[in-house]
Amino acid sequence: MKNHLPSLPSKAVLLPAYNYFLLLLLLFLSLLPLLSVGQNASPGQDILPILECTEYIGNGKFRANFGYDNLNKKEVTVAEINSYLSVNDKPASAKPPRIFKAGRQQHVFSTEFESTSKIIWRIILPNGKTKEIQANASSSIVKVQEIISLLSGTSRWKNKHQNWL
Repeated sequence: MKNHLPSLPSKAVLLPAYNYFLLLLLLFLSLLPLLSVGQNASPGQDILPILECTEYIGNGKFRANFGYDNLNKKEVTVAEINSYLSVNDKPASAKPPRIFKAGRQQHVFSTEFESTSKIIWRIILPNGKTKEIQANASSSIVKVQEIISLLSGTSRWKNKHQNWL
């Protein structure tokens, strides 16, 4: 005796929408790293650390003032371990920025150091490049008194070069 129950279609026929959904999901997930989602996308340009100036603050101590130039049009974020300071080739306690706004940013952070120390700020960029800047006691020193006199109009430099201003 023959079974008169209707035959069931195969699973592939039963679930065509499910199969297409899985295919589209896999395609989307494989393309996700290529999409520029958010501001942490890999930059095409460099971020250049800049030593703005070094100040003598007394008692054999100096202060290094840093900025940077992010040549990208968007903010770039690097991992905390990829933006760091070292003092005499040892990790420093100060934490430089890891979020970099687009364009030139001046006097973003500073750190104090002894006259015999060498400070290095290293940034490992998302594209794998490493950029660094060094500061020590002989780096472009700004004398606080000279800045005050320049701002007040009594600077020897200003008086000597008045025709340049």
